[in-house]
Amino acid sequence: MGKPLKKILIIGGLGYLGGRVAKYFSDNDYFVRITTRKSENDFPRNIPKNTKVIQVDYKSDEQLNEVMKGIDSLIHLAGPDAHTKFDDENILVKKHVDLTRQIFKISRRNNIKHFIYFSTIHVYGNSLVGTVTEEKTTLPVYPFAIAHLEAEKIINTAQKEIVTIIFRCSNTFGAPYFENQKCWNLVVNDLCRSAFQNGSLIMNSSGQGHRDFISVGNVVNAIYYLTELKNYKGRDNIYNLGSSQTTRIIDIAKNIQKELKDRFDYNCLIKTNKSSNESINLDSFIFSTKKIKKIGFTLDYGYKEMRLLLNYCNNNHK
Repeated sequence: MGKPLKKILIIGGLGYLGGRVAKYFSDNDYFVRITTRKSENDFPRNIPKNTKVIQVDYKSDEQLNEVMKGIDSLIHLAGPDAHTKFDDENILVKKHVDLTRQIFKISRRNNIKHFIYFSTIHVYGNSLVGTVTEEKTTLPVYPFAIAHLEAEKIINTAQKEIVTIIFRCSNTFGAPYFENQKCWNLVVNDLCRSAFQNGSLIMNSSGQGHRDFISVGNVVNAIYYLTELKNYKGRDNIYNLGSSQTTRIIDIAKNIQKELKDRFDYNCLIKTNKSSNESINLDSFIFSTKKIKKIGFTLDYGYKEMRLLLNYCNNNHK
């Protein structure tokens, strides 16, 4: 008999990041369980091997307890982002905090070894300058960032009882595994799709703002690395996850333009649609990843992911 598969649960695993995480862990001999609010009729058809998708009412202790039985590690991805629509920011924050508290309570009850939570670079605030380390004071402005910081506080209350890992992630890019409409709101993804759909790289800004970008492949690798790494309860497990170098969006567009020419022999113009109320970070900054590198994790430059994304757009968005 072969060695039994490790079991991982992805809360909100049918989204953009969840799909890539599920595929990677499945390919690396994990049994993957995905929970979602969606009905079975809306499940994707390309579910990876050794993966089960379960519809769950997250308010039900009984249902959460059932899906967590036998699970080794849990990844909590069911959170708001910059594009989440809401009428009342206080309700948005409360709903996410209540959800996280519920999931965390049941995970502790089931003695889950790793609780991995995905937060955001935006907990540090807007208009970042200098070097941003995990020790920087948090000053979230956007409601979704406030929600994530409040959820972090819940998770950090029980570090001595369970291994907790919090990723504060910058701006991701890359091809989805499950088709996901929201992933095209991401700047780099939107530019790549625009090249094939519209015949030009259309930026909904001046392109002068600086951002830190990280490939979704690097994000998935980081999750896997820390899941496999021996972690100790009570350790400070908040990690920045980015490239450590900011880039102007216009320069990202130029890099994509060059890739299109080199790989597809495609001459693609860059167009800007500057908004009158555009809020941009004109200064470069360093989103420090020294902490995660110190424990042995290495990041690549994301070139492979960019090519995968362009191939995906070429095949699916002409």
